Amino acid sequence: MSDDYYDSLEKYGVDNKKDIMIPYLFSSQELDYKDREVTGDVTNTHHVAVEFDKRYVNKVMNRISFYHFHNLKKYIPLLKSREQFLGENWLNLYNRTVYAIVPRSMTKDDLRPNEKLKILEAYFMDVAKKIKAGYNKRRGTNKFIGYPIKEYITNYRKRVPNYDTSRILMDTNPQKVQRFEMKEDYFVYDSAIINQTEKQLIDRIGERVNEFKEQYSDVYLIRMDENMHRESAKNHQLKLHQFGYDHNEIRLEGFQPDFILYLKNADFIVQIFIEPKGRDMEEEQWKEDLLLYINEQEAEIMFEDETEDVKIKGVKFYTMNDGRNTIKQIGEIALGRAFKGLSVQEL
Repeated sequence: MSDDYYDSLEKYGVDNKKDIMIPYLFSSQELDYKDREVTGDVTNTHHVAVEFDKRYVNKVMNRISFYHFHNLKKYIPLLKSREQFLGENWLNLYNRTVYAIVPRSMTKDDLRPNEKLKILEAYFMDVAKKIKAGYNKRRGTNKFIGYPIKEYITNYRKRVPNYDTSRILMDTNPQKVQRFEMKEDYFVYDSAIINQTEKQLIDRIGERVNEFKEQYSDVYLIRMDENMHRESAKNHQLKLHQFGYDHNEIRLEGFQPDFILYLKNADFIVQIFIEPKGRDMEEEQWKEDLLLYINEQEAEIMFEDETEDVKIKGVKFYTMNDGRNTIKQIGEIALGRAFKGLSVQEL
């Protein structure tokens, strides 16, 4: 990508049209402790407008070294000045309202100058993070490249974490990571260091292996450990990247799906990308969107080797107890129908 491509913050994945919402834990000692607690479901909070002038903005930008112009220019080559960055064609800050999410007992008049600075600083830090992630000389395309599996599937480097069992209910936590022995031929490792959600996915795929084998001679579930090639060029080669248009959110960093279901028969190969998810789903929704976008753009997808006997597909996040009907979707893709004997819950 040339520098001329980056002519707006939209190209970096930064929205400059909507009003700005900043979660903020109010720290004033005049408020009762319970009033100062902002819970995860935000039932005891509301939005208040943050009133500020250019002095606040200049102070925040001076505090954060990213916004010193010589540095900002590295990531936004077309920028002429910091003032231009704040204008309508870029951050558009003065044409939008900044809201702080605060306890219900608060009003906008309760916000002190130093707290307004903290709120603005939180926003500018978030924008800086997105700009740095979005300024990428490469973008995804509709051309997919195949790599030899034997060169990319390597032994595990992951270790089982040492949890403090006094603070977490180990048996009921779907994110608990441990080693499981895997004796089934369809799984490509003899053990797996995974969490409970991932283990449940593997088991549910295993329950359908015989149905897959009615149509495919080769059936394998491949675990793509994120640590396999972290320090090598291969780490980037295995990632999926957004391509095309009409994405709800622009993300350029790419990601590596945790599992690939590999199915082969005499006519073609199907590879289904699967991503189990137990948390941060809203933050990582773009990954699921990309997996489904691959299906929608099947006619536009090309392969570097110009092969016609490979199909790649994506499915919704697999969540605990299959809350998004991912297993049903896998059956429809791989078999052209739902699996036999699906439970009411899975349907």
